[in-house]
Parts: sequence; C-alpha cells; structure tokens
Amino acid sequence: MKIKHRLMRDAMYRYAKNIDRPCTTEEMINHATLLDGTPIENAKCCSPKSVLHASSLIMRDPRFIACGLQTHGSRRMLWGVRDV
Repeated sequence: MKIKHRLMRDAMYRYAKNIDRPCTTEEMINHATLLDGTPIENAKCCSPKSVLHASSLIMRDPRFIACGLQTHGSRRMLWGVRDV
C-alpha cells in the first residue's frame, strides 16, 4: 500500500525525532516545517486537511509508534518515533 503526503510525513518525523519525546498530532502539525522552513500547516503542497487526516497517515507509517494517551480535557494519541 502506498502512503501519500511524503513531505508532510517526513516533516512530522523530523520534528518528533528532534524533540525526543512523545507528542500529539496537533503539536506536530503546528510546529513541523518542511526543509525550506515553511510550516506544514501553511504549505500549499502538503498541508493536512485536519488532525484526523494527519493521524491516519501517521498510523500507517512504520516510523511512528503510538506511545499512549494524553487526557487533558480530551483524549489525544501521543506519537513517538522508532529508531530506524
């Protein structure tokens, strides 16, 4: 199965690997940048349609691993990265 949105997934992977702690999908969308410095939430080429859209892409990417749930107000999945 081919997973689309490679630029967005790569940017979120770099962000999650650099902060070295589990983070939510929303946090990755807000802070991850492309290689040229453009935030992915504002990028024309690869901005996610929603947090749910980005989460479904991360879920199928083997580089990411689910680390737990954040329960402040609403339940949010925490994602970490695998050492590849």
